[in-house]
Amino acid sequence: MVINKTLGDFENIPTAEFGKGDILITKCQYDFENHASMIVLFNHDPRPIGETSEEFTGKKIEQMPSSPQMILEFSNPESITALVHSLIELQQGFFKVLPPV
Repeated sequence: MVINKTLGDFENIPTAEFGKGDILITKCQYDFENHASMIVLFNHDPRPIGETSEEFTGKKIEQMPSSPQMILEFSNPESITALVHSLIELQQGFFKVLPPV
């Protein structure tokens, strides 16, 4: 769920808490002077994690059913590569600390 949290001395930090299937992640576009692609996060009823839907893919932000809680906007593909790299590193570290099943 996307919420505002206090972390140490910092208050009201927009935070996306992943792990319960209650964040809808979709792609959308916004037509402005410079075209940029976006990943949009919406709070949503829980679904199985990883479930996919094309319901909102490729739509403009104005066509979304509600106001997004958070937007990741990209105007350079290298920025996407950097984010993916960081997520992979995070995932690898996460699995190193999990106890065996």
